[in-house]
Amino acid sequence: MRIRTIPLFLAAAALAASCLSGCTRIETGNVGIVKHWGGSIDPIPVDPGFHLTLFKTITEVDATLTRVPVEGLVPKDAKGVPLNDVDIVVTYKLNPAGVSKFYASTKEIDDYRDESGNTFQTLGLYLIRSKAPHVMQEVTSRDEIINLSRDLTAYERQASDEFKHELDAQYPGAFESVVVQVNKFQLPDSVQKQVNDMAGMDAERMRNQQEIELAEQRTQLAEKNAIVDAMALRQAADAARLTPEQIIEWKRAQASMVQAQNIGTATKVANVAQH
Repeated sequence: MRIRTIPLFLAAAALAASCLSGCTRIETGNVGIVKHWGGSIDPIPVDPGFHLTLFKTITEVDATLTRVPVEGLVPKDAKGVPLNDVDIVVTYKLNPAGVSKFYASTKEIDDYRDESGNTFQTLGLYLIRSKAPHVMQEVTSRDEIINLSRDLTAYERQASDEFKHELDAQYPGAFESVVVQVNKFQLPDSVQKQVNDMAGMDAERMRNQQEIELAEQRTQLAEKNAIVDAMALRQAADAARLTPEQIIEWKRAQASMVQAQNIGTATKVANVAQH
């Protein structure tokens, strides 16, 4: 009895197929959380590339920037005055090295849809949303609304720092960066009126200052012109060997003569028009 042997290329193909069926590919920018069949989680995630998954599973997690919109917040300021509406976007980046430890603590995997409609798996999405009201309340309560509204950049920076501080305290090494952007900062009607009134007063104050500066410039110009006229009068008086008063009287007489001539010309024109 002859024993049939499997061709070498078929054996190689079967081996390759079995390997591929137990292989996971991690995309660039992502990391993989390794979970063994016994339930244990590797503390160090796997890097991008192909990885065998015999006796374990690898969950791919997006480790690039994740944008989380949070809308309808109504934090109160230092005097207890609530804002009408605050909308923010929290952009965070996971620390790839801390992903597995973070997942082991939370057991949370979130589906995330980006601006292009693509869906990814990430961590911390629910955590960010749940912390946002507390963080924004903490930052807003440090000052009055009207002061916060004057420098939203500083307000965003304080919110970003507070977010990062609280996340690091609860999950050390899980987050690489957290940035808060305020898309809407709606003041209460009473405060908005106060802001508008102050803006109007500032505009009026600027106009008044400009008018004062313009009046001062006109006064300075008139003084310079008077000095020039006085010097010209003195020079004319010296040249004609007359007193300044005589020069002034001569100018007045000359002006009266010109005026009389103009009146006479106008009268002649009117008579011609009547005929």
